[in-house]
Amino acid sequence: MDQMIGKVIDSYKILEVLGRGGMGVVYRATDTTLDRDVALKMMDVLIASDPNFLKRFQSEAKALAKLQNPNIVGIFALRETEFGVCIVMEFVKGKTLADLLKQSTLLPVHRVVHIFKQLLTALDHAHKGGVIHRDIKPGNVMLAESDIVKVTDFGLAKIQKTNVSTVTMGTAGTLYYMSPEQIRGLGQVDARGDIYSAGMALYECLTGRVPFKAEDSDFAVAQMIVEGRIPPPEKLNASIPKELAKIVVKSIDKDPARRYQTAAEMVTALERFESTLKPGDYRLTDAPTIISSAGGPLSRATSFAKP
Repeated sequence: MDQMIGKVIDSYKILEVLGRGGMGVVYRATDTTLDRDVALKMMDVLIASDPNFLKRFQSEAKALAKLQNPNIVGIFALRETEFGVCIVMEFVKGKTLADLLKQSTLLPVHRVVHIFKQLLTALDHAHKGGVIHRDIKPGNVMLAESDIVKVTDFGLAKIQKTNVSTVTMGTAGTLYYMSPEQIRGLGQVDARGDIYSAGMALYECLTGRVPFKAEDSDFAVAQMIVEGRIPPPEKLNASIPKELAKIVVKSIDKDPARRYQTAAEMVTALERFESTLKPGDYRLTDAPTIISSAGGPLSRATSFAKP
């Protein structure tokens, strides 16, 4: 049992662990003053003395504080406590898109479009506020009741207006969802990098997997992304509607200039496609397991680096 369970930090009583990452632990807690549940992100005391990690943690709070949007997890406070620095955030009751993708059947197309329109709307709001997320992946997309999207974890965010980077590591993030320019270096990533990552997450939702071989090394995956050797999603699942496949392919083009230039532009494309759907249309069939040349299946997503 986590030793923090039951402790009161400021006015927040720790109830349970929600998740663990490279920088610390996220707890569900009760705000004893306002009688509501919150999410408490506690920085690991072992890395709190590292100024780079502390800056990244604090900058996540600042990035979230700039953004007020129903599809982005809200922030209530940044606290320095006897147990370390913590961010007090909105508690979202639900599961992540990554959790949903672990099920054996693919999501219906209309549900996928509903989710990604919200994700991209949230990104558009962040981008207009000068914030680039830089770690969009299914694990950072929370789904509350009725599939209401809540984008989480701005730990790698870049605040454009002040040119504050929250991390010094050149390619920190999650490899399978990184844009080519992010692999080359975080400093080159703009809003179109988030669009690429969202496009790769959409690819995974429609095919049930990421387009890499299970035996591929990190270097091989990075090279495939940088060189743009990503097979179109219909190669993995022929039941994907052609127009939707085109949207995915454009969003993950290796050249940022050929992608959607704004998240709003991609939302418009999804809405245009959605308008052609009829009730019950396009229930995807489960994609067959694609066997690589080495005899192994293509890989489901795994983290390259913890957020």
